[in-house]
Amino acid sequence: TAELQVCSDAILRVVRRPSAALLEKTSLVVSAEWAQTDYQVEKNSTGVVVSTRKVIAMYDAGTGRISFLDRASKRVRLQELGHSFTSSKDLGRDTYQIEQSWATSDDEGIYGGGGYQNGVVNLKHAPLEMVQFNSEAVVPYFWSTVGYGLLWDNYAWTFLNPPDAALVPPSSPRSGKLPFTPTVDGDHFFFVGKPFPISGSRPGFGQPNGSWVKVNLTDAAGQVLVVQDWDALENMPNSLVGVAPGLKKGETYSVDYSWKSEDVGLYVHGPDYAKTTLRSFLGDAIDYYFALAGSPDDAVQK
Repeated sequence: TAELQVCSDAILRVVRRPSAALLEKTSLVVSAEWAQTDYQVEKNSTGVVVSTRKVIAMYDAGTGRISFLDRASKRVRLQELGHSFTSSKDLGRDTYQIEQSWATSDDEGIYGGGGYQNGVVNLKHAPLEMVQFNSEAVVPYFWSTVGYGLLWDNYAWTFLNPPDAALVPPSSPRSGKLPFTPTVDGDHFFFVGKPFPISGSRPGFGQPNGSWVKVNLTDAAGQVLVVQDWDALENMPNSLVGVAPGLKKGETYSVDYSWKSEDVGLYVHGPDYAKTTLRSFLGDAIDYYFALAGSPDDAVQK
């Protein structure tokens, strides 16, 4: 079941539930009392169109996906790709692991999400574990250079672009070398941490204080690229992300890695990830806000 709430001319809320049961929720993030806004609803052969003075939201009944357009230019600003609910329990209560994905464009940059030690600014395609931690603050609000803001209204353990396929599985030795051959040109993110917890398990902290993590790439010419180099940090983040810029399709790189923890792995995301995904460990519904926003300042002021 999908519900679209018109909050203002430029802000729309999407709530998805796995059943028709109503969501009873008092947000800890959104406290605005929305003024009444004029909007139009049109049903057609493919679905439903909701229009405000600034935004058009198109619901495709065949796919269940929603697209958001700038009414002035008719340009698609954000388009859903898919969502999922995986049954889980929270202190004996039935609930879900939830996930929502959106399409990304080639020239898009995505910023925000809070403050992290990894030094990554543009989060497009970047795997990021969003957990409140000493020296790391989670703010699940993002701004895209395409012209929108996105607020993920969920307080559980969350991953942005969760890594699923491990280059080095968590059960592997804590140091070693292996080849890596990109299938596309461009920047690649290397994530060291635990995978997203499967339903029924609990998330866990991955890096003890005083840990080290080192990931280097060596190309065919012998040039070494330092991707991650964390040494005995007392405030070690739960997981770590580093970027290897400008890798070449079809060229084989030697990956040299080492870390202290016994149960973490190494994961890679490249430009072929081609989407933005948010996945939360617990949630009764998918709940997010779209805001038409032409600049970072505009996004924050919404």
